[in-house]
Amino acid sequence: MNIKPIIIVAMATTLLLPSRLVFAADPVITQEKDQIQTQKQVQGRQLMTEQERNEQRSKMRAATTAEEKAEIRKENQERMKQRAKEQGVTLINKRENKQQRKRLGSAHNINEFDQRQTLPLNQAQQAHVLSEMRSLLAGTQAIVAALATDDMDTVAKQARRLGMGMKKKPENKLHGILPKAFMMQGKAVHMAFDAIADDAESIKDPKHTLKQLGEALSLCKDCHEMYQIEVNNSNTGMGMDKRRMKFQQNRDLVK
Repeated sequence: MNIKPIIIVAMATTLLLPSRLVFAADPVITQEKDQIQTQKQVQGRQLMTEQERNEQRSKMRAATTAEEKAEIRKENQERMKQRAKEQGVTLINKRENKQQRKRLGSAHNINEFDQRQTLPLNQAQQAHVLSEMRSLLAGTQAIVAALATDDMDTVAKQARRLGMGMKKKPENKLHGILPKAFMMQGKAVHMAFDAIADDAESIKDPKHTLKQLGEALSLCKDCHEMYQIEVNNSNTGMGMDKRRMKFQQNRDLVK
């Protein structure tokens, strides 16, 4: 089975999260931005199960008029608002969020062209999050390579390493530092890879696995579209000194 090279390129682009280094943050700006992040935490799509997303797509495809599609979207939005309330999070209001960030950008020289929410981490925390992303990218590449030869045993093995048992998940050490919505998104990605491993072992269908992989990567894409990393040295977080952080980075490079 041949896998087009463009798939690998798309995966690489999806999993590499650009970061922005800011070492002297204005407390007033940081407070206002934190308020935006607290108020606008998740997209409705993040709260939906895979089955619900599939059903929503089917309904939209079956709709024949703009009015029908608008009604379907409205009904789903209302369900997600209720679900968000039950889970203690708030749905993102894209228009309001964009207006607020544009106002902050104009007033405080913040990049108004990048509307993503900021994850204010120190350098050690940033290294930890990016290390996990590199592991996800490497594991995804290994899965694609195995699919090219229909090696479903290797697919299952590599996917399992990226599942909920993954040792370097940021949530293991950064719980309470990363936003709840980010944690939920990360959990969904790891669960998706566990599902890939389960089905690779039982169904052993490369096409089915490719479909699952595409859905997992769509979760990654959503996360990259929502967040950016901002390094703030005043955030001590994990308390890792520079020497330990450098050792961790070097160890990651040789793995």
